[in-house]
Amino acid sequence: MSTVPASELELHASALGRRLGDLDAILALEAADLYWLTGSIQAGFAYVPREGPVIYGVRRDPGRARAESGLAHVVQFSSPKDLGALLGQAGLPMPKKLGMELDVVPVNLFDRWRSALPGVEVVDASFAIRAARAVKTTWEQDRIKAAAKVADAVVRRCLEVLRPGISEMELAADLEATAIRLGHQGMVRMRAFNAENHFGQILAGPSGAKIPPGDTPLGGSGPNPYVGKGAGPRLIRPGEPVVVDIAVAVDG
Repeated sequence: MSTVPASELELHASALGRRLGDLDAILALEAADLYWLTGSIQAGFAYVPREGPVIYGVRRDPGRARAESGLAHVVQFSSPKDLGALLGQAGLPMPKKLGMELDVVPVNLFDRWRSALPGVEVVDASFAIRAARAVKTTWEQDRIKAAAKVADAVVRRCLEVLRPGISEMELAADLEATAIRLGHQGMVRMRAFNAENHFGQILAGPSGAKIPPGDTPLGGSGPNPYVGKGAGPRLIRPGEPVVVDIAVAVDG
């Protein structure tokens, strides 16, 4: 199993620490941010103080979290009210001003944390997190290059198997299987609370003109209205334009 090196996590924490401004700490809850800070995405939190170690708190399986994460401080908790005690065990004070990902964290989850931290001012830190994550390290750039090679191979495979009479779903299945065999992790995370995206859109002819059900550029019929987008059972006909809009990710 591939894991994020501890040295890489240190770079991420340092990059975020430089963007704290007047914050004492940032508390991250969203899965992609958790992975970026801890190397794991178990339900919980990552606490990044101005000074001191990053704390990774998990609800269910601290053993698995320690195996996946390169952080030294992995703890189990059951409630946001446990935060003060956990910080004390790590020699950290309670923050006076705390940043959270208010662009994506659900209101009820935010309220649970805010009510558990009386006297703490909670503000939005989403811009600081996004700005830090936007500057890619060498390790991250290498993963992007690896993903690009997989995507290139998938497009080449499409040229081999695309033919009149194949359905959009058959073509999508072949291309996704190719991507996974070459290292694609099977899902791509996106900037919404714990949101994931599928492999991509394989659309032909009028399918490419269908208006999508959500805020995405491409639609398609999908296999049924419950899915509502992406490849469907329609057969590809001679002379039709074909859209192969894929997303590949390697090691996160």
